Amino acid sequence: SITVIFCTSVALSLSLLSTSTMGFVPSLPVSSAPKRTRHDISKFAAAAPPASSSSSSSSSLRPPANRETRAFNKELNELSRSKEKGSAQKAEALLLSALELGEENGVYPNVVSFSTVLNAWSRTYEAEAPERALLLLEKLERLYKETGDDGLRANAYTYGAVINTLGRSRVPDAASRAETILHKMEEFCEAGDVGCCPDSYIYSSCINAWTRSTEDESAERAHALLERMEEPDTIAYTSVIQAYARSSRRDAAEKAELLLKHMNELVADGSRGVAPNFRTVNYVLQAFARKATFANQYAEKAEKLLSYMEEQYNAGYMELRPT
Repeated sequence: SITVIFCTSVALSLSLLSTSTMGFVPSLPVSSAPKRTRHDISKFAAAAPPASSSSSSSSSLRPPANRETRAFNKELNELSRSKEKGSAQKAEALLLSALELGEENGVYPNVVSFSTVLNAWSRTYEAEAPERALLLLEKLERLYKETGDDGLRANAYTYGAVINTLGRSRVPDAASRAETILHKMEEFCEAGDVGCCPDSYIYSSCINAWTRSTEDESAERAHALLERMEEPDTIAYTSVIQAYARSSRRDAAEKAELLLKHMNELVADGSRGVAPNFRTVNYVLQAFARKATFANQYAEKAEKLLSYMEEQYNAGYMELRPT
C-alpha cells in the first residue's frame, strides 16, 4: 500500500540523511610526489633518432607525436584503465620519467599523455588524487607557456578530468577549485578556443562537487551552475536536488520540489533526457524529511509524490518503480 511504501521511503530517507551528515571531511593532503624513479621506457625507442647534443629540454617537447610517443601513450592508457591499486601513481611516475629523459628515448609526452594520467587519477578515490591532479595540470600549463607547443595545450578533456577528480573528493575546497577551473574553461571558450568549451558532463561533474561539499551555500552554487547549462539533463537536475536534500536552508524542500516540477514540465513540452527517475524523487523525499513540519504538510506532499511514482510505474515508466 502507499502507507507502507511511504513509511519505508521515510525510513530510508532519514537513514541516508543520518549517514550523509556525519562523515569526516579530510583536509587537502600535503603529500610528496611519486618517487622520481627513472622508469625504463627504452622499449618505446626502437626507432628513435639519436639525441642531438644541442637540443634543449624545452625543444625536446616540440616534435609532434611519433610512433614511440603513441606507444608510450597507449601504455599510459592501459594503466589509466587498470583496476590495480596504485595504477594512477604508476602512470604519473612513468610520465614524469619520460619528461626527465627528454628526447633520449624519442618519447615526447604531450597533452594526451597528461590527460590520460589525469583520467587515471579521476578514477580513484585516493586522498592524494585532487592534489596530484592539480599539480599535473599546473605542470602542463607551465610547459605550454614555456614552449608555445600546441601539443601541450590543455583541452576540455584535460580540464574535465581534473574537475571530475575534485568532484569525487571530500576535501573542503574541492568544489570551489572545480568551479574555478570551469570558469577558466568558459573564458577560453568565449575567447574562441572551442577545444576548451565545457559540455554537460563537465558541468555535472562540477555540480557534483558542490553536492558533496560542506561549504556554505553549496546547494545555491550547484543550482547556479545548473542554470548556466544550455541543455541540463536528468543527472544535473538530480544532483542539484540532492544538494538541496542535504542543505539546511529553510526553503530547501521547496527548491527541490520546484526543480522536480520543472523537470516534469520540460518532459511534457517534449524535452528529452530530463525525465526524473527514482533517485530524483527519493532526494525530494529526503528534502521533505528534513522539514520540522514533516508530519503535517510535507507528509501529505510525500504521499502524493509516492502516488505519482506508482502511477508512472503502472503506466510503464520503469525508472520510477517505488521500493
